[in-house]
Amino acid sequence: MTEKKRNNKDKMMTKIENELTEALKQNENLLVSTNELSVKVDNLVNTANQLATQLNSQIQLIAHYETTINILTGRIKEKDNMIVQLNKKMQKGGE
Repeated sequence: MTEKKRNNKDKMMTKIENELTEALKQNENLLVSTNELSVKVDNLVNTANQLATQLNSQIQLIAHYETTINILTGRIKEKDNMIVQLNKKMQKGGE
């Protein structure tokens, strides 16, 4: 092998080694980025689960309030009916 061919071969090998080194660095950077994204996704999933739990608690609380309001509305209607009946009795008694 001539000196020129050997130099060309060495240059090609150096170029290939540099490209491989660069590809490995990019691969490592991608792996780090992937791991960081995975942690962020895990955090977002945890946050979403916490929000879902809070939302379910609020839904239960609202259902309880609706029941209470319905009961109180019924009592107010009963009171109003009693007042109407008492007013009628008083009017009949006064006539």
